[in-house]
Amino acid sequence: MNKRYLKKSNESEYEYGLRLIEIKVEEKPEDLEWSDIVDLLGLNVHKDSLRKAASVTNYSGYAVMKYFKEKATISSKELDEKLLEIIHSKIPDVDECELLNYKTLKHRLIQPVFLFQKRKAFTGKR
Repeated sequence: MNKRYLKKSNESEYEYGLRLIEIKVEEKPEDLEWSDIVDLLGLNVHKDSLRKAASVTNYSGYAVMKYFKEKATISSKELDEKLLEIIHSKIPDVDECELLNYKTLKHRLIQPVFLFQKRKAFTGKR
């Protein structure tokens, strides 16, 4: 078994499953089968049920996950641009190093809140 298919220490079981499904759908590796994913995750479903749920239509689980990942990236980029525009209008002499520090700080502060809101909206849980 390829080491990249093992669960990472910072992943929840759900994130691990999503990562395996993303690898399978996007890369179609020959050494990872749907049955392997079912076994690695300890799921009580048939391999074909997981395959169909992940990749049949634009409304499948994987397609929905990909849509929200792309939307989050776009929203984050738009937010960056607007915030940088505001900073430049308020502080016109700010240099690029300060902007980089700002973007890093913003990411560390805003990203967890954004992810929490997405998770809450998607699962209805806190």
